[in-house]
Amino acid sequence: MSSSQVEGSVEGEIWEGGGRRYRMEKVVGNGAFGIVWRAKELDSGAQVAIKKVILDRRYHNRELEMLRQLEHDC
Repeated sequence: MSSSQVEGSVEGEIWEGGGRRYRMEKVVGNGAFGIVWRAKELDSGAQVAIKKVILDRRYHNRELEMLRQLEHDC
């Protein structure tokens, strides 16, 4: 699997979340619990990072627990 096809996403794909739409541009990092994409918010053109978290019930993901406690727009 290439870096442009990771976990159901491909470069150029449109992803929706938090009432906004993003174009996935490039994988910029990956690890045991997720893949980080550079993306562009379509309405504003802002560059953002989107982490797609990989859920594996065999492991406790402390980062995901911390993210669930954050209050944010998306």
